[in-house]
Amino acid sequence: MTDDQIVLLSTEVDAFVEALEPFEVEDIGKPRWHTQHEYIEKLNMQAILDANRNTHEYVREIIVNNDKCWPLK
Repeated sequence: MTDDQIVLLSTEVDAFVEALEPFEVEDIGKPRWHTQHEYIEKLNMQAILDANRNTHEYVREIIVNNDKCWPLK
């Protein structure tokens, strides 16, 4: 990947983070869970790119500001 490539636009980051929700164990593998898993994978890829470039960590900031850290608590 070159430095000018991105995985997600900032508007996509906002939408993906806003859509994150906790799941019960029995919901793992269901369509909604797969969609969220895809969002998390893309957010992770963008966060890695940002960190490797030493740029503004927008993904982390949006997750924290939207109180979506519950899986990490």
